[in-house]
Amino acid sequence: PPSSSSVSSGKHPYPYADRGPAPKPTAPSAFQQHPASAVEAKTTHLLRGLTIANATSIMLRSQLITHKQLHVPLEPSHVSSLLSLCEILKAIEKMILVRRRGAVLSIQRAALKMVASSIFKRFEGLRSYADQYTSMYQSNSPASAAHAARISTCLAALEGVLKGSSSFSPARRYAIAVAISACMDTQFSNGLSSEDAAAAENLLRHLGLIADFDDNIRQACDCSFLYFHQELLPTFVNKLYQSGTFADVGRMQLILSAFSDPARELLRCTPHLDAYGPDKMTSCIECYQNYIIGDVMKGEMIGLICTAIETDLRLAVHTKNLEYMRPSNPKVNKMKNIRSYLEMSTLYICDAQVNIKKEVEKYLESVFYNLAAVSLQDAHTYTEMRILAKERYGLDLIDNQLPMGSLEKGVDILYIMRSIQEFVTSYKYNLNQQNFIQRRPDRSSKFLNTISVQSISASLRQHGLGIVSTAINHAYQFLSKKFQTFSEFLVDEYIQSLISKEVRWFDESKETTNSVYPFSRALTFASEFRKLGVTNKGLTCLDKCRILVTEIGNSLGFVRMVQSAGRKYCSDAAQFLPATVVNHKFYVASDEDGAEEEKIPDTPVTKAAKNIDEAILALNKNLGKKSDYIRVLRRVFRGTLLKSDCAHLEGFFAIIPALCLGWIEASLQGKEMMHKKSANRDGYFTDDGFAMGIAFILSVLGQNDQFDSLNWFESLREKLDSDQDDINSKRDAQVFRSQVLAVNSQKSSMFGSFFTQAEEKETGEYGEDELTILNMMGKRISGNKREMEILFYSMHGARKFFRSG
Repeated sequence: PPSSSSVSSGKHPYPYADRGPAPKPTAPSAFQQHPASAVEAKTTHLLRGLTIANATSIMLRSQLITHKQLHVPLEPSHVSSLLSLCEILKAIEKMILVRRRGAVLSIQRAALKMVASSIFKRFEGLRSYADQYTSMYQSNSPASAAHAARISTCLAALEGVLKGSSSFSPARRYAIAVAISACMDTQFSNGLSSEDAAAAENLLRHLGLIADFDDNIRQACDCSFLYFHQELLPTFVNKLYQSGTFADVGRMQLILSAFSDPARELLRCTPHLDAYGPDKMTSCIECYQNYIIGDVMKGEMIGLICTAIETDLRLAVHTKNLEYMRPSNPKVNKMKNIRSYLEMSTLYICDAQVNIKKEVEKYLESVFYNLAAVSLQDAHTYTEMRILAKERYGLDLIDNQLPMGSLEKGVDILYIMRSIQEFVTSYKYNLNQQNFIQRRPDRSSKFLNTISVQSISASLRQHGLGIVSTAINHAYQFLSKKFQTFSEFLVDEYIQSLISKEVRWFDESKETTNSVYPFSRALTFASEFRKLGVTNKGLTCLDKCRILVTEIGNSLGFVRMVQSAGRKYCSDAAQFLPATVVNHKFYVASDEDGAEEEKIPDTPVTKAAKNIDEAILALNKNLGKKSDYIRVLRRVFRGTLLKSDCAHLEGFFAIIPALCLGWIEASLQGKEMMHKKSANRDGYFTDDGFAMGIAFILSVLGQNDQFDSLNWFESLREKLDSDQDDINSKRDAQVFRSQVLAVNSQKSSMFGSFFTQAEEKETGEYGEDELTILNMMGKRISGNKREMEILFYSMHGARKFFRSG
């Protein structure tokens, strides 16, 4: 096609424009009077746009290529300039080829007709002279007449091509050029002048320029070279996102259109990709498209928008629901104008459509559903966030239709495994109901969390039976650390001396005490530990040992719960298997005689058979006796202690009575705290982890018989019964005395009294106060007796778990 040198030179593209500047189109009459001038002015603007596009493309290419060849990094201050150059190119292309397409086509057709008319006017004199020459020399010089006739024919052909159609393809332009060349004959003295020939040549060049205007614009605005500068796209997108103005939001499509040009022509026409076939070419285009959409757009813009919206929604909802959270100050924490990005129209990237609003909605729906499915108690919170997203950002999020809670789903087993230390200290174990109850609610929470066999079974149903061995391993490691701490506590010289002294006293006093460890001795032994020191929270060394034993028991309770939950899960799954299938194998690799058959091909049917056999085997294994993890742990710890020197642990049984007294007192305080609103300590009604820990340690150390020889619970029961009888007798005496005083007061009113009124009043008040004290002491003893019975039966039941055999 004709070059655009004349356009780039800044000269007027039409020689007939020397008539002076066209009048300004300030009114319709100006266009009516000078239609040709209006077309010339508009065509000049179009060609000026082509000139700007060529200059911009050259500037952008030279800037990028120079930096790349010289290995000079671009400065941050140059990013805005490069961004503007890309926008200018795509803005010109979009304006001419898309938005004003109808106006451009009409101007183009009018300009082509005017240029064609101007070309033909240059040959009107030659045509009249050729006609006269043909008629003049037709008889005298036939050769000259024939030559003139050929010129007339070329002129007729030129007229037909110029006036036959408003579109001028390359073939038509070549025909015009041939006709013009044939008309330039030097034999005619009055033929085509040199000025007309030069003007015709110039007009023909501009005819091609206007006819190929669309191709020239596409070529000038083509940004396929940006394929080799892909690293600029993340910087451009991030800069537009950080600016956050509405004008910058509209520039995003222009930048993406510029970087989409390589997929339009370059990646489809690269010669070295032809050797790999069309599939390789397609994958190259898809990789480039995934880079722009997946890596750049979602990483530098969409992902940031999603995170910002999610964070804003969470802070807004939590600020309303949680008391300790304060609302953010909008003057200090200014939020980006994200809604302008959500209102942006659909982006077109490499023949793909990306709607930022839809992407954000998809992300929030996925996050809200997944998090609500994990913890159903938070479903109401995510419902509030969904409503708030509609109000603030106009996001239409689909309701996940999940329930607001579940009776089976509780604390996940993975959370317990990751923070088992926090778990054993924050929860209390109930041996009979086999569940854990939280000691105190979480911050700003009104409910206590509970963990039962059903909740652990639901976790196993979610994560699979493979997590059981991992949970037992975590519990074993935790027990090892706690047992090490327990051993270090008993190896202390002061503790060891107290225990040794108590063991010697009991051995020497068996005959006098009838092999019964007295309550008074246990009380004195506990007071000896208080002399060793008290912490800021009022805990003695004995209290710390009791808490340590409780933590050991809680971890064993967790092991027992996992074991029961695994069996429940397996029993629920096994109910769908017939009895004849339990011991049946679906995949058999040999015949009944044991001879190996031909190798069975690995097909989906054989894979399914193997999977069924593995599932049945796993169910049988978890339902069998081999899954008794409590006894496994006892066996492991006992075997380890037998191989090591544990002489300092031989007197542990002697410290149990003092530990029991501390547990009874702590249990009573915990139950009293449940009825008080402003409690300094945690309130709880069950703590069977202590009994579980005592039973485990006695079984591991082999001191069950030695502890039974103390007859501790018989002694404690006898002491509490004795105190109860003493309180009952004192209460009866006090009641009898009150009755006697009442009778005397009646007689004194009739016959006079030997006592004064003050003496009678003082005696009555003293009797009422003493009776109140006796009632309180009776309740206290009843509570101690109840707690003693709970501890006795809990330890008796827990010791059954660790019996040998």
